[in-house]
Amino acid sequence: MYYRLGQTITGYDFIFDTSDNSCELINHNELVELGVDFRSIKYTPFDANKLRVLYSIDTSKWSEVKLVTYVVKPDTESNIYVELSLQIVPVEGMVNEYLYDKKRKILPQFINNCVIVMEIKVMGMTRDSDLAYLSERYITADSPFYNLVFDCFDVTMTGVGISIPIEMYFYTLKLARNHDLYGMSRIYANWLIHKLSFVNLSANVNGNKLVKIEGWYI
Repeated sequence: MYYRLGQTITGYDFIFDTSDNSCELINHNELVELGVDFRSIKYTPFDANKLRVLYSIDTSKWSEVKLVTYVVKPDTESNIYVELSLQIVPVEGMVNEYLYDKKRKILPQFINNCVIVMEIKVMGMTRDSDLAYLSERYITADSPFYNLVFDCFDVTMTGVGISIPIEMYFYTLKLARNHDLYGMSRIYANWLIHKLSFVNLSANVNGNKLVKIEGWYI
């Protein structure tokens, strides 16, 4: 059975498959066109205390799980380095009491009093052959990722990512532990490798080739 756990502000659905406990990000229009039979459910946020007891994840503080760093090569650009990580951000202690996206919309809380974010960091080579974050190169509008601002514990940080349900969090971790980067990209609608696209490049990054995996962190 397929269940829709939620939607993004960019027109994608989180689809959970009870047969294998997988969770995947799928474009809503594609679901409709394919005639996929799914049920929408009212999502109940995961109990943060249960998360702490069962998985030793302390939701009272900002936590990060780095997953992998890899290199993609667009047709008309030099290599681009990508780093993926999972963030659990507590609502308590935030300066403005929420985490918001570039459109000032409050992100859904899939854990009680917390927001889970899949963050993607993109780096390119500078003229001095140093790696630098491409923070000024915003992602394209059709991507499921969006620019985020974290206001937490008197610290403001910006990044690119997507708020995900706990089922997506666990399934992403499972694929990362199996070192299955292509599988990870697939459940994020192929936006981690082939469709990764940023504006302000001489040509949009699209149709990338995976050059190599720099290293796994888990």
